[in-house]
Amino acid sequence: MLSNLLYTNIVCIYKFNIEGNYHMNTHLLEPLTRWLEIDLDLLSHNIDEVKKLISPDTKIMAVVKDNAYGHGDIVIANEMESLGIDFFAVSHIDEAIRMRKNGVKSDILILSYTSPYYFQLLSKYNLTQSLISLEYAKKIDNFCNINRCHINTHVKIDTGMHRLGLCYDGTPNTIKPILEIYHLSHLNITGTYTHFAVADSLNPDDIAYTKKQFELFQKLITILREKNIHTGILHSQNTPATLHFPDFKCDYIRAGTLLLGMPYGDIAQSPQAKNFKPILSLKARISIVKMLPANAKVSYGLNYTTSKAEKIAVVAIGYGDGFPRYLSNRQLKVIVNGHLAEIIGNICMDQLIINVTSIENIEEGDIVTLIGSDNGYTISLDYIAQMMNTLNNEIVNHINPRVPRVYIRGNDSFIKFSIF
Repeated sequence: MLSNLLYTNIVCIYKFNIEGNYHMNTHLLEPLTRWLEIDLDLLSHNIDEVKKLISPDTKIMAVVKDNAYGHGDIVIANEMESLGIDFFAVSHIDEAIRMRKNGVKSDILILSYTSPYYFQLLSKYNLTQSLISLEYAKKIDNFCNINRCHINTHVKIDTGMHRLGLCYDGTPNTIKPILEIYHLSHLNITGTYTHFAVADSLNPDDIAYTKKQFELFQKLITILREKNIHTGILHSQNTPATLHFPDFKCDYIRAGTLLLGMPYGDIAQSPQAKNFKPILSLKARISIVKMLPANAKVSYGLNYTTSKAEKIAVVAIGYGDGFPRYLSNRQLKVIVNGHLAEIIGNICMDQLIINVTSIENIEEGDIVTLIGSDNGYTISLDYIAQMMNTLNNEIVNHINPRVPRVYIRGNDSFIKFSIF
């Protein structure tokens, strides 16, 4: 009964905050055992930094797919709208409809395939669908003709990613199906775009490949416009291309992880990338502290044995929350009470264990920072991603929706809770 009331109170707090902020009461965090802390001031900072990279007449299309890379798409999108973002991109129609139902008014581009079963919803919710092939474009055109409805579309051009889109390699044969799309009479084409395969790489061959992709895109647009074809808005640069190739002139750039302070790949080490700040921290509480004798074995698999009497703390987070089990027994440290403590033993689904022998005055309820900074120490998302040989956004994408998102704005003066 108590837990139900507690959950209800937190949900009510969040619903209230959709309409406005409230002054932070730190005791509202006390019920939470693990949470993502998201700094909306840093989001604003990152948007400003993107604007410094692009020309004044280029705009930002914010990619908020996969729940805004785990940050919470509704709160993030609403915040971005208030900061002047007027176009969003998602992967799937369910993401777009959820945003519409939660107050997002700006244009929303669906980057992936939408089943013909849902074409009617594209029209109903005023969504923009990517045209990924001539055959697919004909299906939408036919649907609009039969149902006398209106669907906005962007033509996806494959200049070398070789995934979705109509292939264009500069030859007359590849331009024919593209021209046919623009002449379908019931399509409302409002944009044209391409996507880069290796824009994050500083390898000379990869740099040349990206430049070739953009040259092909420019060549195609020139041909289309010479034929008096309206291409709509143009966009090509993703997060790494925005950093690495800011001179690729289009109407919009498509930034996702960059706005969240998570540039990736080789380009993440560039000077311009250093101006972007991660807006996310992952925190959890200690649930119990105990002393173990020497030669005590710890956690599933008994992979850690105390070498002497050691003090351990159990932290209320695990791989079920999205903190990877792969990080077990890799000498990864977390921050607790201003000190570093090593994760020991196997990470469990809902718990992990840290060695706190050298830390005094540690007790139940103390906050542990697993990703983020405290007291001069930083456990970076990039560091964890490197340990796992993956991208930083894969780590946050896997943080379970059961982990509450706590949104902070204004020198910790205001917070928002988002319980999914």
